[in-house]
Amino acid sequence: MEKTILQKEFFDWLIKHGVSSHNVYWSRLSSLLAKRLLSALDSGSLSSDLAKKLQPLKGNFWGVVVDLIERGYINYAIYVCELYLDALGEIRGEADSNNDIMTALRRFVEFLKSCVSLFVGNGTAISKVADRLTSTLSKSLVAPYDANMILAYSMPDFIERAVESSLFFDEAIVAARQSEMEALFSAGINSSIPARCWRGTKPTNPLVKPDYAGNNATRQVIKNYTGYEVSGKAAQLVGYNISHVWGQATDPGFFTNLWNLSLIPAWANRLMDVPAPFNSSLASQLQNTIRAICFKLYNMSGINYGKLQIANPPCVDANQVIKGNYNINIICGKGKHKFGPIVKKMVQIP
Repeated sequence: MEKTILQKEFFDWLIKHGVSSHNVYWSRLSSLLAKRLLSALDSGSLSSDLAKKLQPLKGNFWGVVVDLIERGYINYAIYVCELYLDALGEIRGEADSNNDIMTALRRFVEFLKSCVSLFVGNGTAISKVADRLTSTLSKSLVAPYDANMILAYSMPDFIERAVESSLFFDEAIVAARQSEMEALFSAGINSSIPARCWRGTKPTNPLVKPDYAGNNATRQVIKNYTGYEVSGKAAQLVGYNISHVWGQATDPGFFTNLWNLSLIPAWANRLMDVPAPFNSSLASQLQNTIRAICFKLYNMSGINYGKLQIANPPCVDANQVIKGNYNINIICGKGKHKFGPIVKKMVQIP
């Protein structure tokens, strides 16, 4: 079926935002939402007039709402949106295991609101439903993040705010920890280098000292170098999570190395934990922008990863980096003081 003007605008919008309409996450989102529409059609619960208008579209989720809006069937568009609101509980279950679905839905809601404003104006009934979609999305789907932050900012602005609210480490203490790690590997003493391990398992590398608590060893390294505690009742840095920038927490070369650690504000941190996010997603671009900053700040191309027994050195997907000038926070070494100073530094990612 030929796309309407508004459908074409939507697909052009997807391309502009770097999202393939054939991506597996968009397809999954489509099938979850369309299932509610198909169920309503097949049950015969819809009026014959609405069923007649929707039947040709039932295999094309993206065409349903935009087609109805463009053709002036606002009440029918509202009904379909209500079906989608009912489906959000099931989508939430999917999103708990894959946050890229949330990114896809967030973008669809953004588009729906923009086309409502363009074609039928704000303050209309369909506009209010779009607002309800946004509100439900905020409360039900992006609770692990600050939903208002994600929905209120464009992707580059959100990433800039997340990056500039994070805490990185001074190059001197990063280099010092790297030297310390190299010495530990060189000494070859069993159970001397921390790495994350799951309870009930034993490390395969004899050098590993298992950290079964998750981040005890990383918190201790941060405290040793900066004086700050990151979590617990005595924490000085509140509202941050320790993030392993390249993951690999079970690898002793990565786990407590400061070039692989940053302190991310809690409202953005879960995006750093999304494994292998799809290109152009919020998670992919935040992860790679943080990595690009670490790579430049710590001159990571000059690190001898072989001394850490790292076979696959960390890298950055340059196509997923949001380029710009970032005024970042740097935690310095404590030296003879109780705590290291926190200073600002401009880092340019060209």
